[in-house]
Amino acid sequence: MHKFVGKKSLYFAGIEAGGTTFVATIAKAHPTNIIEQKEFPTLTPHKTVSAINDWLGKFDFQALGIASFGPVDLDKKSKTYGHITTTPKPNWGYFDIIGAFKKFGVPIGFETDVNAAAMGEFAYGGHGNINSCAYVTAGTGIGVGAICDGKPVHGLMHPELGHCYSPRAENEYENFKGTCPRHSSCLEGMCNAGAISHRLNIHPSKLPQVSDDHEIWDIVSHYFSHLCTTITLSYSPNVIILGGGVFKREILYDKIRKKTSQLLNGYVGKKEILDNIDSYIVPPKYRSLCGAVGSLELARIVLEQSLH
Repeated sequence: MHKFVGKKSLYFAGIEAGGTTFVATIAKAHPTNIIEQKEFPTLTPHKTVSAINDWLGKFDFQALGIASFGPVDLDKKSKTYGHITTTPKPNWGYFDIIGAFKKFGVPIGFETDVNAAAMGEFAYGGHGNINSCAYVTAGTGIGVGAICDGKPVHGLMHPELGHCYSPRAENEYENFKGTCPRHSSCLEGMCNAGAISHRLNIHPSKLPQVSDDHEIWDIVSHYFSHLCTTITLSYSPNVIILGGGVFKREILYDKIRKKTSQLLNGYVGKKEILDNIDSYIVPPKYRSLCGAVGSLELARIVLEQSLH
């Protein structure tokens, strides 16, 4: 058990910053022991931050974790560390999101939303004795977080595989070119909730009403299978976790497993893929709470680091 997990008087706060919604969460004693949670619409930075600060002010917590949509600056030596950077989200470009919550005077942990979710799943997801994992989220946007040797992957920036490309699906809608404002037909432009609903000429909120046997799910699984293949060949994780609103469509898991296996074509000769792919490409344990648990795990880690 981690040094500070389980102390009854210990409280963690987490903020999952999303392009549509911010989720603020309080946990007692352990990052998975959530006792309070509230959603806030993503409006302007001032309006959103003010509302969250007012709510968090009701609680006495010892550390805060912020898991943010990106791109973000994770370089602690940078002048813009803790900033959201080149996001297409209006008003949020180069916003100092860490600075917005320093008023509480507690240690603040900061990560991408997907890296944080990967950290939560890595620590508490019950995926066995692993030292790496990849977490994919698909909803308003698409992101990939990666853990290697127990630590989130950082470099020049952080993984942005939601903006990689894959071959166009053979049964793709003829006139659909993708919706990403930067790259048009990258994965996010082809498979986020907006891109899927755009093909069907419906609002994203209507996607749950689309039948499981609709051809769109074969198209979507094509792109995510190429992503899983890329992740396998680049990061070689012990497990790939697929989460977010798009993956509430349960039939996607088997379609993606089957297609990924076909694409790899036996090249990765490990039993986890050859024989047990159902345990290699999996849903997150915490489902809709995955991001919240990740933000709370950031708080736990930064508190432990601050006391060393």
